[in-house]
Amino acid sequence: MPAERQMPKPIRVAVVSDTELAAGRIAQAVREADVALRPFPLVLQSAYDRIRDLSPQVALIRTGPRGFQLAASFGKAAGGHACGVVLLTPASFPRETDWVVETGAFIHLLEPVPAQALVAAVHIVAARAEESRELRRKVAALRERVATRAVVERAKGVLMSRLALNEEEAHKRLQTESRNRNRKLVDTAWHVIEADRRLSQSRRRAPDASPVQRAFHSPDRLAGRPARGHETRLRRGLMTRPGGP
Repeated sequence: MPAERQMPKPIRVAVVSDTELAAGRIAQAVREADVALRPFPLVLQSAYDRIRDLSPQVALIRTGPRGFQLAASFGKAAGGHACGVVLLTPASFPRETDWVVETGAFIHLLEPVPAQALVAAVHIVAARAEESRELRRKVAALRERVATRAVVERAKGVLMSRLALNEEEAHKRLQTESRNRNRKLVDTAWHVIEADRRLSQSRRRAPDASPVQRAFHSPDRLAGRPARGHETRLRRGLMTRPGGP
């Protein structure tokens, strides 16, 4: 028996216009033309406050010259929420492209527009908006990886300087510490950096304090006895979050 074909999720469409009547009329036409769309009418003056709660995938904005500035502000807000924008204006609307660009619209249509054309535009913009959201996710992940690498490299530099380790040994030390404490590598790196900062401050307050190297390579550590002095403070730094107690 063939598997049932899963129906795609409806596309949420915010239909925004200067008046409630116009928004309702366009929403009704879109709903009747394609059941895969889920339009909800909004008045331009109050749509800005509802865009975050409704989380539409597409905003279909219908406006004339008088409401354009408000429509442009709403379009930018919608774009900030990864929502694609379709702009619908009267045929008499000024056709300078700068005006349209201000709204962040993917597509600009001039009335009269058949319902099927509106539906096609919504589907196209929904697809482009999803591509844009995926690109943003990839960029955010890439930025996080770059930032993580920078933190880890900085922590490795601390261990290399403090403990006279080479780069490979410093990296292994971070990995071992992360496994032992069940933490992410970047979190361990931040703790090392913060511990180094605290130790540096302590040494400035007490210039004759014992070096960190002596703490790490002391007989107490090698014999398995509880650590003392600088090592105690460093390990306390490793176990607490930056800025913690």
